[in-house]
Formats: sequence, structure tokens, C-alpha cells
Amino acid sequence: MSDLLSDLEESIIGIDIDKAEAVANQLVEKKEDPDKIIAAITSAMDVVGKKFQDEEYYLTELVMAGEIVKSILSIVEPLLKSEEKGPQITIVVGTVQGDLHDLGKNIFVTFARSAGFKVVDLGNDVPVETFIDAVKRENAKVLGLSCLLTATDKELGKVIEALKKEGLRDKVMVIIGGAAVTEELVKEIGGDAFAPDAITGLQQIKEWL
Repeated sequence: MSDLLSDLEESIIGIDIDKAEAVANQLVEKKEDPDKIIAAITSAMDVVGKKFQDEEYYLTELVMAGEIVKSILSIVEPLLKSEEKGPQITIVVGTVQGDLHDLGKNIFVTFARSAGFKVVDLGNDVPVETFIDAVKRENAKVLGLSCLLTATDKELGKVIEALKKEGLRDKVMVIIGGAAVTEELVKEIGGDAFAPDAITGLQQIKEWL
């Protein structure tokens, strides 16, 4: 790995946005291989995720790391666009109708994109029909549902029932996370996996695929 790519990794792990942006600009000037940049970001985010799970980092660091990666990706976007990519696994993700929270979802989206997935983020307060339309349109292999309010957890079951009605249930992994969600609830409504946090959710998707 080049010194610049090592510096990029270290700046993400060290939560140093100024250094990360400076290194990203240098990588663009050098026309570095986009795959190597994504590999460095993924490696760094794996370390950040491990530190979070080990309680060495907390939510603040996780959010900051996500913001740094967003900034890096926007800087190196010209390189990524110039690189011909093969088919990507598509993840559709959103917070269910009636729920306006999106912090955990946004962290997951950043981590998934940095790991090379195509992520279609529907935002928050998403109606059942919008989830179904997006799964169909994008030929998504994974559907991520976020729910932080117990008042809206019934929406989760409605999305799964709608997938069944449309004949899509067997074609898509449904992973569910958020403060209002438990592993028991996920099993009860017929989801495939419970994601207590963004890192674990991404690991489960990788294992499932």
C-alpha cells in the first residue's frame, strides 16, 4: 500500500477530517486506482467499527468517521466515476412511515457505500409502497428497515407483508434495526436479521451474501 493510502486509513481511524481531505485531494491529483482507495476506506472503517464494538469509540466517533468518509468520497468521486464497475449488490434502505429519525440509518448508508455496495437511501417517513417500488425498480437484494419509535414498529410488518403479496419476499434479505426493534420482534414479523448497530448490520449482509 502506498504512503498516501496508509495516511488516508490513519486519518479516518484517527478521526482527522483535515488530514483526510488533504490526502484525498492528493490521491485525486495522482489519479490513484479507485479500487485501492475504496479498499483503504473499507479497511479503516472496519477498524473504526471494531473500536465501536469494543467500546473504545462511541457514537460521536462513529458519526464523525461517517462524515469523514462522505467527504472523502465526494472528493474522489471523479476517479470513481471514471472507473468502469461491474454489477453491484443493491441495498434499499429507509426509516419507516411515521418515524423521522435517521442518524443510525445514515451511518449504515455511509459504511455500506464505503464497502462497495450500491445504496438507495429513501430517507425517513417512508410509506410501504415506496419501499416496494424501490425494491422492484432497483432489483435490490437487501432491504434495510429502520425504526426508532415503538409507535411505528407495526409499519415493519406491513412492509414484509407487502413484499409477500408482490412475490418479492424470497428475493430480498430484510434486515431491521433501530431503537424500537428487538431480535424477538424481527423473528415475529418474519425479518431475516436484526441489526443492533450499523456495523453488525453490514457484517450480517456480507455473511448472507
